[in-house]
Amino acid sequence: MRRNITKLRGLLSRLARPTHRLQSRLVVCVSCHADFVNPVSWHELSETHSWIRLRCGECGFVREVEVTNEEAQRFEHELDQGVKQIAAAFVRLDRERMIADSDAITAALERDLIDPGDFCR
Repeated sequence: MRRNITKLRGLLSRLARPTHRLQSRLVVCVSCHADFVNPVSWHELSETHSWIRLRCGECGFVREVEVTNEEAQRFEHELDQGVKQIAAAFVRLDRERMIADSDAITAALERDLIDPGDFCR
């Protein structure tokens, strides 16, 4: 019985440790494996390490990690890449929406379904 309790304590202490060593990419959730992890809070612990509280936007899993400055820079780079991808998707979707809107207005004008008076106050 004592041996089982000792094993359980050892397991719990390992689970309580920062998990960044188990997952090399901080943007990937250790729970659901989605790449939607974002920093909630972040501060420097020393000249070489930072503490980060992370939250997964997919499943809501929260964890805290201690990382080296190199790992933090890699994480920031991955976050920047994600922001660029979101911005590019927004521009593409907005352009598609504007094209669809203009096609609908053009078709309505050609069929005399609307006229300039429909756009006056």
